Amino acid sequence: MTKPFIFALSAVFVLFVALGIAAFYQEPKSPEYPTELSYADSASYTPAQKAISDKYDADQKTFQQKDQIYSRNVSIVSLAIGLVIFMLCFVFVQSIPFLSASLQIGGLGTILYGVIRGFMSENAKVEFGSIAVILVIFLFSGIYKFNKLALKEAKK
Repeated sequence: MTKPFIFALSAVFVLFVALGIAAFYQEPKSPEYPTELSYADSASYTPAQKAISDKYDADQKTFQQKDQIYSRNVSIVSLAIGLVIFMLCFVFVQSIPFLSASLQIGGLGTILYGVIRGFMSENAKVEFGSIAVILVIFLFSGIYKFNKLALKEAKK
């Protein structure tokens, strides 16, 4: 009974972060393809069509640069929020176990969203930072879990 609730709450955490970022930090808009070029062959452009094509190419390049910056920023914010959500699971581990599990899975989902956005930024430093965050989380949670198991074994 609690497993579906845990996964549902985890999904809500991830959606809350992703949609919250989208609501308060607008994604750049892609330029629309000019209708003048829709049925024309690029080899037979008129000078006017060539100018329109060059402007569209410049607008597209500007959009891609803005989109990479946007993805980098979204990645950093979602990684930070995901890390905080994940760390909260250790606060609630004893008192509210289902909330702890939900926070852990939701935090990992949010971090995964941040990693995907980090790779969309095409920035090697952001990609490296994303993977570093995951490594730290797995190391921290692994040490925590194994120490917890070791303490249980020692008490026996």
